[in-house]
Amino acid sequence: MFTRQSNPTPGFIPLLAALVLALGSGSSSARSAATKHSLLPALSMGCGDYVSCGFPSAVNTGVLKGTTLKPMSGGADGINITQDGTVIDGADITGWINVSANNVTIRNSRISTTGYWGIMLAEGYSGLKVLNCTIVGVVGQGADNGGEDYGIANYGGPDVEIAYNDISEFAHNFAGSNGYVHDNYMHDMQAFIYGTGTDYAHLEDVYDGGNDTRPLILRHNTFLDQVTGDRGETAAVYATDDFGPLSNVTIDNNWMAGGAYALYAGSRTGNSTNIHVTNNYFSTVYFANSGFYGPLGAYDPQGSGNVFSTNVFADGPNAGQLITP
Repeated sequence: MFTRQSNPTPGFIPLLAALVLALGSGSSSARSAATKHSLLPALSMGCGDYVSCGFPSAVNTGVLKGTTLKPMSGGADGINITQDGTVIDGADITGWINVSANNVTIRNSRISTTGYWGIMLAEGYSGLKVLNCTIVGVVGQGADNGGEDYGIANYGGPDVEIAYNDISEFAHNFAGSNGYVHDNYMHDMQAFIYGTGTDYAHLEDVYDGGNDTRPLILRHNTFLDQVTGDRGETAAVYATDDFGPLSNVTIDNNWMAGGAYALYAGSRTGNSTNIHVTNNYFSTVYFANSGFYGPLGAYDPQGSGNVFSTNVFADGPNAGQLITP
């Protein structure tokens, strides 16, 4: 779990993760637009990057080609959705979306935000689906000292689906401890000073702080964190026990690169269970070891139900080499 302020004020940061860092279904047209899940055979990939390897990219995520978007403004307080079953489709949204309702679908739309987030699902609500959207934080104009904290923030759940989206220019492209996150392209993290302090916000494509037994599934995504350490690099995926035990997390068949470590997947102190890390590809496009220090920052091999299997370097001199915790 992670905490937030209901009505953030300028200079206040709703996310606490950086302070503890130690160094259902969419429309048929939306689903057909992206590549199917395809498990690339380890050790014999035969391709050189996430695009040629069939992972999500700018060409197969985001707003569907040929869509004519209709302008929609969020106004000073953003767009507030309070009606169950609301559908937003084909909108060009300037602002951010606050969802306080069940079974809301936002699809095939572009969201350009200067708030703390692009889309936020409030606590106590479920069933949000975000499909084939392009979600962008406007660099230098966000509510958090010029930056935007979350592309999508899930305070609710559990039956949340985030799929086929192109999300960029946030400190955290997705923040939440449950849901089904698949076939997304998350990239180009935005570096900015954290609140009223002097340090840069720590950056992750995915942040899960634990304290939630509901499952989080990350499957067939591209996660890229290009930022260097002096500007807040953290991880492509950061899942740890910051706020309580980490459990029931599946990280399967993703392409990831960057961060201090590319992946944090549990606890160093045995405070994680049922963490499955399988069939992932760690790229060296930013750093020789995938992350600056290496591919894996935290994982407990002894945790009950934990599995770490068939994770490999995707490229570089060790392409195809198995990674072990």
